[in-house]
Amino acid sequence: MVAAPAVHPQGRAWRAYARLELLERLGLGWAAQRTPDELSHGLHKGIELCRALMLKPRLLLLDEPAAGLPHAEVDRLIELVRAVRSNFDVTVVVVEHNMGLISALTEQVMVLDHGRKLMEGTPAEAQSDPRVIEAYIGKEAADDAA
Repeated sequence: MVAAPAVHPQGRAWRAYARLELLERLGLGWAAQRTPDELSHGLHKGIELCRALMLKPRLLLLDEPAAGLPHAEVDRLIELVRAVRSNFDVTVVVVEHNMGLISALTEQVMVLDHGRKLMEGTPAEAQSDPRVIEAYIGKEAADDAA
């Protein structure tokens, strides 16, 4: 029979310190003193990001992190992801439709349509690529806008 390891009393204190330190590194330390209902949807996403970083991942996948966020919170999310990139040794992959966020965070994009690669290049190249425009806006809407 294998017994579960006992939790060392200092272990909890260390984990609490590590969580607070991580929040502080990302500029969210003040949120540790708030209840969840006092935090915006965007701040909840920031806390979730910190939770993921506690596991010390080598790869962090953000799946539509800007979904449901107002513009001001998207700007804060951009700052937060930049802080993650500069403060942690982690590769960040972002799946997102918000081109403002993509343009602010990346130098290189890969655009997929139904699981197939349409193109790879800079965000500006993606925004002007006819295949991307047709896939994401529709040919008729693109023609009407032109």
